[in-house]
Amino acid sequence: MPRRNGCACYFRPPQQANLQQNKFLPLAPLPDKDQEQFLPYWTTESGWSTEIQLRNGQLAQPLIVTPVLLLPNGAETDLPTVTVQPREAVGADLSTALRLVAPKLIGTYGSVVLRYRAPSEAALFSMAMIRAIGKPIEFHIDPSAEMSSWQQGSREGIWWLPSSTASDWLIFTNEGQTQLQTVLSLYDASGKGFSQQISLPPGAMARYPVRQLVAAGGLSGSYGGITVSATQNAGSLDTLNFVYDQSAGFSALLKMYDHDPSVTLAQRDFAKTGIWT
Repeated sequence: MPRRNGCACYFRPPQQANLQQNKFLPLAPLPDKDQEQFLPYWTTESGWSTEIQLRNGQLAQPLIVTPVLLLPNGAETDLPTVTVQPREAVGADLSTALRLVAPKLIGTYGSVVLRYRAPSEAALFSMAMIRAIGKPIEFHIDPSAEMSSWQQGSREGIWWLPSSTASDWLIFTNEGQTQLQTVLSLYDASGKGFSQQISLPPGAMARYPVRQLVAAGGLSGSYGGITVSATQNAGSLDTLNFVYDQSAGFSALLKMYDHDPSVTLAQRDFAKTGIWT
């Protein structure tokens, strides 16, 4: 499921008397609502392929999904709708789809928004598989969803350049409908830092080679920290960071995490330890 919707919860069984009393009461179906999921990256550039995979988690209802490709500037291109039967999983190669409906987008990149109607966002499981053609390099990219109520916070992670031939890409997406102002900060292992402002229009994305950012900031070493912060609309920000080395046949997805400075210990202390971990 999308990174922003994770929860730690438990199920308490009902009392036996209540179970016997209510076992024949039908559950009222929830109404369908407009839903969106975002995949932060796709590419059909030379040497790369992208497959979008969709799974309908509903037991009885088909799911009609409209994949929409967004270019870095936020311009949208609708792909044909996909009907996914209950509990069915389907996949679509983007290069094949684009040859039929938008051949001008072959050789480009951007992000994806998946639009559908369902009682819950969780009715759809999606992901993107990005592969280097003919190389043992691929990335499994999970979806996310905008959190419009989250205003101030950041995305945190690490950068890593394990060899002189490795490429480390950092990707930003704006999932919201307003301009997003962010500050990108990179640090090396010694603690030296470098920051720059990045502005993203609605639906836009940006892609940066970390090696160039490291050089521009005068940082040293092969690894360090990343912070992408926003003082407004932080819930519209998603980021992706991955490293690959085609000469070595190596790749790794470098996970990034939400940081909400307003979160309290009680909201995260599921083990009841009384301390931050």
